Amino acid sequence: MARSHVEWPEGPHIYKKDGYYYLMISEAGTGHHHAISIARSKSLFEPFEGCPYNPIMTHRHLGWNYPIVNVGHPDIVETQNGEWWMVLLASRPYGDGYYRNLGRETFLTPMTWENGWPIINPGKGIIEDHVNAPDLPTFFAKKEACREDFDHIAQKGLPKHFMYLRNPIEENYDFSKNGVLSLRCGKDLLASDGRPSYVCIRQKDSSFAFETALHLEGKENEQAGIALFQSTDYQYQYLAGTNGNAPFGEHVPSIPPFLSNTDAPPRGSPDIESTIMVRVSPANAPTDVQLPTVIITKITHSLFNRHN
Repeated sequence: MARSHVEWPEGPHIYKKDGYYYLMISEAGTGHHHAISIARSKSLFEPFEGCPYNPIMTHRHLGWNYPIVNVGHPDIVETQNGEWWMVLLASRPYGDGYYRNLGRETFLTPMTWENGWPIINPGKGIIEDHVNAPDLPTFFAKKEACREDFDHIAQKGLPKHFMYLRNPIEENYDFSKNGVLSLRCGKDLLASDGRPSYVCIRQKDSSFAFETALHLEGKENEQAGIALFQSTDYQYQYLAGTNGNAPFGEHVPSIPPFLSNTDAPPRGSPDIESTIMVRVSPANAPTDVQLPTVIITKITHSLFNRHN
């Protein structure tokens, strides 16, 4: 090992610069104590010396309430203009606990070299949510549309930013008609390890509204709707169906709210409010009848995630 007495070393990257091989790793797990360390050697087959100020990047010393946490899993690059940058993963908690429903996001930070060792974000030594852009031509990625009407689903299939839960049962999905995303009810539930009929998009904001129109041709005891899904154990479902337990427009949470498994104290910030609207249009409903709309307010992160 290049370094000893570290917990859970992972994600090694090796670079060669100025006659040295540099081995950079993440350590201390992917939680609050996550950190980045580096070591070097003149040869891959000789002992590595650790950087005298390891870890070269961590946020564990900034406290539980710092807005960017769990810093680790880096890579570094030198641009054609001689600038050095680090790309890495981190999380942004929000709400009244140490919850990270946005998962691990990608951050960019400048770096330089001094005395043969990297200095991350010189003068600051932390990861920030805003940095000056690299000295490179400006490139704007195409933004995903806030609204998806599936207008070209017959020609292009499911849009790329939609995902399945595990490998789909293909016969339960029908993309043959533009303007319609058609799913057939499956036997597997979201709370199982099976392959439910389910498509989703990632949560990208700490506060959001989400709405869908649902045309349900359900048999007895079949249900459909929206799910706020973190895992098979932690999720909320807002369903419409044909049985008495889920009449049109009633929300059915699959489990009660849960607490985090971390020892972090509550963050003390206000609850994040989100709105989930489910509009149900059953196939046999008269066209002149105004069907109920379910509006579930104050959906806090505590309904979601205890891990990344």
